[in-house]
Amino acid sequence: MKDKRLSYGLIGRGRLARHFGFYLPLKGHRCLSWSRGQEASRLDAADVILVLTPDDEIENFLRDAKRLHGLDFAGKRLVHCSGRLASELAVGCHPLQSFGPDLYAPEAYERFPFAVDADGPDFAELFPKLPNPSFRVAKESKALYHAATCFAANFSGLLWKGAAEIFEKGLGVDRRVIAPLLSQTLENTLRDPSRALTGPLARGDSGTIEAHLAALEGRPEADLYRAFLKYFQETR
Repeated sequence: MKDKRLSYGLIGRGRLARHFGFYLPLKGHRCLSWSRGQEASRLDAADVILVLTPDDEIENFLRDAKRLHGLDFAGKRLVHCSGRLASELAVGCHPLQSFGPDLYAPEAYERFPFAVDADGPDFAELFPKLPNPSFRVAKESKALYHAATCFAANFSGLLWKGAAEIFEKGLGVDRRVIAPLLSQTLENTLRDPSRALTGPLARGDSGTIEAHLAALEGRPEADLYRAFLKYFQETR
C-alpha cells in the first residue's frame, strides 16, 4: 500500500490546501484542486477527497456537494482535516502543525504528526508514501485535543506577538532579540514541563509581579497577566 500512487482532490483555497498541494506531489501523489464555481469534473480522477474548508462548513458542504456543486463522491474516500470535528461523513486526519502564508522547506513537512480518528483507517492507508508520524484520537476526545493545540500554537503565538510588540513599540528594540529566549523556553518545556517555568511566578517574587502589573496598567496585556497569575496559583 505504501507504494501506491493516489490522486487527491483538494477542496478549498486556504493555506492548508496550498501546503498540501505542495507536499503531496513531492511524495509522488497527484493533486487535483477544486473550489466553488469550478467544474465538478476536475475531481473525477481523485481517489481521496480532502475537505480543507473551515471546520463549521465541512459537514454542510459534504451533505450538499452533489445538489449545489454537482460533485459526486461515490467510490471516493472522504477525509477532513479538522482537529475538532467528529463526523460520520468523513474520516478525520488533522495535521498537528501551524501553516503560515509561505511554503516550508520540503523536509519540514515530513516531521509534523497527524492525529487520526481512532475508529478510522490507518494513516498509511490514507496517505501512502508520506513518512509522517501519526497517533490516534478518540472522537469523543477531539475537542479536548484541539483545545490543547490552541494552547500550544494559537495562544502561545498571541503571547509572543504581545511580547514582540512591547519590545518594538514600547522599548524601541528589534523584536528578534527575544528569539533565543523563545527557543530555550520551548526546549526546556519539551524536556520537562514541570520544571521549565522561571521568573517571578516560579520564585514567588510578589514585588516584581506588582511592578509588572503597574507597568502594564491600561494595556490589554494587564488582564492577560492577571489571568495567567490566577492559572498558575490554581494549578501549581
